Amino acid sequence: MKTNKMNNAYSALHPKQIPTSLKTIKSQLFFSGRSAINHLISCAVCVPGSLRQVNHIIIAAECFERLSRLVYRAGQGRFCKPKAEEYYNEIFINHAETPEEITYVPSLKYGVPPERAKEIYKIIHKTAEIVCPMMACVEEQAFLSEYAYAIEYVLSHKGNLPKPEIDLIFPTNYKDYHPGEKIACEIRKYGIL
Repeated sequence: MKTNKMNNAYSALHPKQIPTSLKTIKSQLFFSGRSAINHLISCAVCVPGSLRQVNHIIIAAECFERLSRLVYRAGQGRFCKPKAEEYYNEIFINHAETPEEITYVPSLKYGVPPERAKEIYKIIHKTAEIVCPMMACVEEQAFLSEYAYAIEYVLSHKGNLPKPEIDLIFPTNYKDYHPGEKIACEIRKYGIL
């Protein structure tokens, strides 16, 4: 009988979700968050539309998608995720709190001038406003292609977007936001979801 209860409890999980502890999730957010931020910064400093930029978009999206799979068991046996604010604090504030913090590595690695710091900062934090609610959503599980599209969308607008109004996992106030287009089509074409 105990096995049936266990099977029923796990049936609420989405196919890619991984049950673990909240402590493990927070640890992963900190360590994998650094990688995601570094790739987002690289996206912002690469030539727009270049193969290098596309590669960094996909890797950053993969980091977000992998982190969003982790769930923990809360009261009454329900599976939960951290709130969007917790994803934001653990990933974006810990690793990209100020414009200077964001551009320190790119200035050394890519020769990015410090005057681009605020522009890159705006892109990183506008991306956070979209991807953090996507990661925190328990009812739906966003795909890698959807995270990649969100990053590409913010980059194409240079971060000049109003605060997103999120319905489950997508912004509803961006009229030209179509998560199945552009980079998402390319990713699906190669069978990478």
